This record gives sequence, C-alpha cells and structure tokens, in this order.
Amino acid sequence: MKKSNRNITKDDLEAALKLKTIWMTKKKHLQLTQLKASQELDTTQSAISQYLSGTISLNTDAVLKFSNILQCKPEEIRPELRNNLHEKNLQCVNLEGIDLKKSVNTKYIGKDNTHIYAVLINTSDYAPRIKQNEYAIADPITPYSKNDEVLIQVNEPRNLIRKFVKKKSNEYTVRDIITDEISTIPFSNVMSIHLIISIQRLITNN
Repeated sequence: MKKSNRNITKDDLEAALKLKTIWMTKKKHLQLTQLKASQELDTTQSAISQYLSGTISLNTDAVLKFSNILQCKPEEIRPELRNNLHEKNLQCVNLEGIDLKKSVNTKYIGKDNTHIYAVLINTSDYAPRIKQNEYAIADPITPYSKNDEVLIQVNEPRNLIRKFVKKKSNEYTVRDIITDEISTIPFSNVMSIHLIISIQRLITNN
C-alpha cells in the first residue's frame, strides 16, 4: 500500500484519531491484529502503527482499505470524503493501452469525471506494490505532483507506472515504485501522464 509523502496536517491527525478509535472499538470483534491488517493492506506492521498514530497521513488508498477491513464507511475516518466517494463502472484497458472491451465496478475518491478509467496490471513487474491482475484507477484530468504515482503512456509496447519527481526542459525525472531508482524519460517518448488515484483488486466485471 502506498504511503503518503506529504506533511502531516491537523486534518490528518484528526483522521488518525478517528481511525484509532474505530480500530480499538472493533479489533476484538473482528479479530484484528496489526500483523493481520498489514497482510490485508499489503504493508508492514510498522506502517499500520504509524497510520494509527498519525505519523504518516492516510491517503485515499489507505482510507479505502482500512474502511474495508474495519467494516466502516470511508467518511467515518475522513468526514470530508462524504461527497467525494464515487462508485461506478469504468472502462478498462491493459498496460499496452488495448481496450479490453469491458467495464469494472470500482470505488474511488476524488473529483468525479467521465475520463477516469481502469488499467489492468497484466504483469508482476510492480509487485508487491501492485500485484498482477489488480487495477490502477487513472485520472487524466486531475493534476499530478511530486511523489504521485502516475501512468506514463510511452512510445513503447507497454506503458509505465512510476513516481513523478519533476519536469525538466526536455525530460521527465521519475522513480521506480519498487526500487525507488531514479531515471529520466525524454519528452519525445511520452504521449501522456495520468495520475493514479487508487489501486484496487476488483471483482465485478461486465
């Protein structure tokens, strides 16, 4: 699970407090431990502890996953998400950009627009961060910023998922989402860059 890199705000601390309250209330009934939660959320026990203490901020991906294992609504952790959680069928492509001629039912947090789509991760190259057959939910409208995970459409057989670092005069600097290794991609090789707003393992296909 992706951990947020931004500074901790008052809202982050309030969300962490709400999360911890729900955790303490439900952990016995749900038989939850930090170890079990770390396995469910694809992260470490240390990260679970840091989310609960407010040491690292709860991004949308984390809120959705915690709400799932705690059997609560995302807005119970972050009230501001009440009007920003969307559930809809999204058109699906694979990493080669091929339209899979199907839609997938998904939940995501953010601005609702008709351009958001799902990308089937048909490779194990991004595991364990993104497992094979999970979906990256991509938003081509919302601006991306430093350390955001992005889908980079390139002049190659397969598009890339990287962390955005910065834009230079003639190239983009990015990081590998697994190794954190820095690399650059010339502008001439990039067709588009879209923000990844969520990673999900989806079940319902149409």
